[in-house]
Amino acid sequence: MFGLKQGNCLSVLGTVWISVKGNKSMKKIGILIELKDGVLKPANLSMITAAVKEGHELFTILMEPATSEIQQQLSRYGVD
Repeated sequence: MFGLKQGNCLSVLGTVWISVKGNKSMKKIGILIELKDGVLKPANLSMITAAVKEGHELFTILMEPATSEIQQQLSRYGVD
């Protein structure tokens, strides 16, 4: 599992934007990282990029073992 401080989006089988209590966005958000044939889906990177701009706390979850290539790609987008 990778963690990143910032973000406001959650992906579960697609993109779902969540906000609570009117215009206030959630402070802690999780993104389920999806792979297809061992490759990150482009939507994941788009959500991470958007999340980084929002300044919330972001957590990413990968359900499969992360290869060094996947870890490097996530790291380039700011995921530790």
